[in-house]
Amino acid sequence: MIVWLNGAFGAGKTTTSLLLRSRLERVRIFDPEAVGALLRDHLADRPVADFQALGPWVPVVVATAVELVRERPSGGAWTT
Repeated sequence: MIVWLNGAFGAGKTTTSLLLRSRLERVRIFDPEAVGALLRDHLADRPVADFQALGPWVPVVVATAVELVRERPSGGAWTT
């Protein structure tokens, strides 16, 4: 099962995900903001107000999530 929490910055998505993880087994938390920080650092010559506006944002987030699942296919939790 995938639970995708979406909302504005500061809306409480991380807090909600941590509460869910404390109540459910085999929960993984993946925060794509870490990918956004990486892209912002590596594409500093292309300043944008929101890193989600960067072209590589969607494919890099998807590829990262896929590789994290491949690395830990049997479950467990991670937090970023």
